[in-house]
Amino acid sequence: MSAVEAPEAAAVHRELDLTLGQRLAIGFGALLLVAAAFSVAVFVWHSQSVSAQRDFTERVMPLTQQTQALDRALLYAAVAMRNYTLQPEPQRLANYRSYAQQTRRTMAQLSATARSSEDGGTDVLETVEAARAFVDQLDALVDQRLTGTVSEEEEAALVALREKSSMSIYRLVDAQDARAAEALDRMSGARDKMGRGLLLLAGIGAVLCIGIAWFTAQSIRRPTRALVRTAAALERGDWQPALHLAPENPTSPPPRSEMRLLSRAFGAAAAALEQRERDLRAKNLQIQSQNEELQAQSEKLASQNEALVQQGNELRAQTDALAEANERKNHFLGVLAHELRNPLAPISNSINILKRVPPGTEHAQRAQAVIERQTRHMIRLIDDLLDVTRISQGKIRVQSEPVDLLEAVRNCIEDQTSTLEQGSLQLALDLPASPVRVRGDYTRLCQVFGNLLSNAVKFTNAGGTIRVSVRTDAQTNEAVLDVQDDGIGLDPALIPQLFQPFSQGADAYARPNSGLGLGLALVKALAELHGGSATAHSAGPNQGAQFTVRLPLA
Repeated sequence: MSAVEAPEAAAVHRELDLTLGQRLAIGFGALLLVAAAFSVAVFVWHSQSVSAQRDFTERVMPLTQQTQALDRALLYAAVAMRNYTLQPEPQRLANYRSYAQQTRRTMAQLSATARSSEDGGTDVLETVEAARAFVDQLDALVDQRLTGTVSEEEEAALVALREKSSMSIYRLVDAQDARAAEALDRMSGARDKMGRGLLLLAGIGAVLCIGIAWFTAQSIRRPTRALVRTAAALERGDWQPALHLAPENPTSPPPRSEMRLLSRAFGAAAAALEQRERDLRAKNLQIQSQNEELQAQSEKLASQNEALVQQGNELRAQTDALAEANERKNHFLGVLAHELRNPLAPISNSINILKRVPPGTEHAQRAQAVIERQTRHMIRLIDDLLDVTRISQGKIRVQSEPVDLLEAVRNCIEDQTSTLEQGSLQLALDLPASPVRVRGDYTRLCQVFGNLLSNAVKFTNAGGTIRVSVRTDAQTNEAVLDVQDDGIGLDPALIPQLFQPFSQGADAYARPNSGLGLGLALVKALAELHGGSATAHSAGPNQGAQFTVRLPLA
């Protein structure tokens, strides 16, 4: 492996061990924390604005209006008193009494407002006291006018009291104007803070969203490039990049990251295949050594010539079988490299789309769906290899629960829609209207039907038709799933071996994307694990094929 390929092959191991969902959760969690912090700040600023507005409407304005009303009442009372002193008449006296009473009510309201304020309203109380002294002097002059005349000293005292009350009122009005301006400044400042805070929140949110999209794309793009290079090296026959991805400790717990899990399975498969190749080479060398030894002994032991010839023929037959197995193994490795590399192209395209479109749009969601679907396909391909081993060792288990078989069929058809369109294939469905419920593992049932449909797509020529039907057999109390195509068909002699691992027809190797020969073996094994069965039928080459799976009804 070159110095350039080694860092690329190890790129997956340098990634954080987090799933794609965890990466997105961390990013959007940070975005939510920032939004929450700004929401608290906006709430505080809004509370300040509301407090300033309440202070303005409930304290400043009422107090200002009452002060102005007191000033007017004092003026009207002074004018009424002057009219009465100039021309004492009962009507003018009544007018004065009315204005004086109104002035006292205004002073009482102003005093009550001052006592209810937080600072006690000292300046208001002083104003009320000055106004009360002025009104008392007015009453005294009116009473004196009833009995005689008013002196100039008393008139001068009244004028002084009037000036004192007016000055006090003016000071109070100025103070209230200052408070009003302060409250308005507070409201304006709070509104400005809210506006700037919202703009800042929008900017930070946009930056975080772009950062989340970029880091998510990078976390997929780098390991994907490494896997593409590793697949290319495998295709050239170079095992080293793939072996670097194998886990150092096979019993260690699996990683959480999808890409690291995929690379680990990739490396484990490569290590297992390399070990198998070593064993075959060692066996070949051993057989060749035995063959040479037998040939040397045949020259010395003429009496045992016939037995030695027969043994030599058997050894040669075994050598031919091993050579054939080695050839099939090499073809299997090449097919495996192609099958693992094919999903990487749509993943790479989807990553480029994620880099160009805004997060959360329909195109971004479709690109993410393609990445997830193709990643699942690659993981499923590796899982097929592992499942065959687990089934042969009796280690695989299914989780039995009620499953709608129609739902599994529809989901698998949706996943294969693009493949059907690319192959110009027609799909004919015969599905019942009501659900068909069986007991089994939903994921494994999807794997059964997905393998059958994928097999039909691979071996049906362009323009062909694939028929899928689901029905129930009341006599056997079973659900029956049929997948029929009009493709290249099967040789009836091959049908008994069709459900064995790595078994394919002679025409299968000549077709692109023919698979690894594991799909039908998994179909039969998984169907039997669910208590059902899987069978195949074909009238012969170019006559199409039909695969039937039977499962007990729930």
